[in-house]
Amino acid sequence: PALQLAAAAGRIAYVPATVVKSGRPTVSLDNTLRIVDATTGAVLGQPFVKGIPIAIALSSQVLAVLTASGPHDRISWFSATDGTKLGSALISATAVPQLAASNRLIVYRVGRLLHGISPRTGRSVKLVQTALTSLGLSLARGRLIWAENHNRTGRLRALSVG
Repeated sequence: PALQLAAAAGRIAYVPATVVKSGRPTVSLDNTLRIVDATTGAVLGQPFVKGIPIAIALSSQVLAVLTASGPHDRISWFSATDGTKLGSALISATAVPQLAASNRLIVYRVGRLLHGISPRTGRSVKLVQTALTSLGLSLARGRLIWAENHNRTGRLRALSVG
């Protein structure tokens, strides 16, 4: 079974379960992910990640993977077409297990701060501070969107990220 799933541009990337603990599928340290053609199921790439993959995001050119491993988490990014490793960056071990990715930016959250990493340069920048009750991330066409809940209402927030 798949434990994490992302889809974009006719491809599906997933983290396969590798072990069963207490009757539940889970993932072990140091894993191979899969990138497959969404129509045929043919394997296009099998990127290897060190640590435990806890979140993935896929764009037409980039597969981003957040892994937990020791005192720091790591975001690694790979070619979405063949799984070739393109780069990685250490991030805070308190990162929330969610990612959003485009061809130009990988977005992650640490506490209330959203951060972005350029897959081209590996450089990380702080993007914006969110509300305490924010959740979800979506990144498309240069716009980052997340939700914020307050009392009994919610709203979508957006940030242009070029």
